[in-house]
Amino acid sequence: MLKNLLAFNRWLFVNGAGGCVVAISVLISIEVLIRAFGGEGFVWLIDVTGLILLTFFFMVIPHSWHTDSHVRMDLIYNILPNWIRKCVDLVGLLGALVFTGAIGLRSALEVEHMFKVGVGSQTISIPHWPFAAAISIFSLLAILGAISSFFYSNGDGPEMADTEV
Repeated sequence: MLKNLLAFNRWLFVNGAGGCVVAISVLISIEVLIRAFGGEGFVWLIDVTGLILLTFFFMVIPHSWHTDSHVRMDLIYNILPNWIRKCVDLVGLLGALVFTGAIGLRSALEVEHMFKVGVGSQTISIPHWPFAAAISIFSLLAILGAISSFFYSNGDGPEMADTEV
């Protein structure tokens, strides 16, 4: 089951986040061309790219824990003894659980309200509830990935380096 979680997080990172980057790049490129030749761009572009960027950010978090590519001061971390590294990793894990858990929980609690009230973006009213639902799911994946990476950080767990998704 853990291997499936890590494989899905990797797939989400490669395909989902990659799709977000391509979508933002294409939209901004079209906007630049339209502005260059027509003078006016899309009024809704900031709303759309902002929501895509938010989705991108939460898609990359689950995989970043397993690959150990999250933000950390490696210059100091790499010279620490192993037992202090484990303590630092535990503090980082607790911080990730609190931060990501709070965001995920709040997003999940707001989905129903956003749906009922019709909360949406300012210019073209893109509904926000699907993004809140996605953020809560990605947060759960990030929490599960962070916990699993903490317990399998020393190479005794399933490896994903050779896994094709």
